[in-house]
Amino acid sequence: MIITNQRPEVKLLWKTAKKRYNLKSRQLFRIALKNEFLPLTAPFRTEADFLLNEAAANNLTTDEIKNSMSRGIDALQNRPLREPSILWSFFSRFSEDELQKSSDIVEGDASWERTIAVYTILNEVPFVSNDGRIDGARLVDDLLSKWDSLWNKKETYFLLALIADRCEPESPFGWFEGVLFLRDIERAALCGE
Repeated sequence: MIITNQRPEVKLLWKTAKKRYNLKSRQLFRIALKNEFLPLTAPFRTEADFLLNEAAANNLTTDEIKNSMSRGIDALQNRPLREPSILWSFFSRFSEDELQKSSDIVEGDASWERTIAVYTILNEVPFVSNDGRIDGARLVDDLLSKWDSLWNKKETYFLLALIADRCEPESPFGWFEGVLFLRDIERAALCGE
């Protein structure tokens, strides 16, 4: 592969990288392509590599895609997002009925204490139904709409990941959507957006 008709700075970078790392043009191109589309750091890169490898082998299920994305959300406990728009977009793929049906939090559930901790931070009492359940759809809405108070709390990401894992989107995520989601949440977290 030859780089022609490129700007001088691109040619200089290309030539320097090939020489410095003793790479052939194809190797350098492959590395650059993966680094453009995949996250750069673990665990986001690990999840995206899994999606890419399994998609290439035609062994990937829609549940595995969603689960990788859920694990990416969970990883944000250690690198919180300042701005929730990516998460709003992700959860918009789930119907309110699905969120209510599949993600209720019940007393005694491992997530109960974390849910109560979130509402304590908000200085609010969670709405608990007559049968002792906290509505998952309402919880997602509360978490994302009160982001300024919750964006840097580990409980927030734990609960969002748990709900995403328990529910099925209205239309399945594709493998490339999963890869780009992981890349975008990593970049947003690293940039402090």
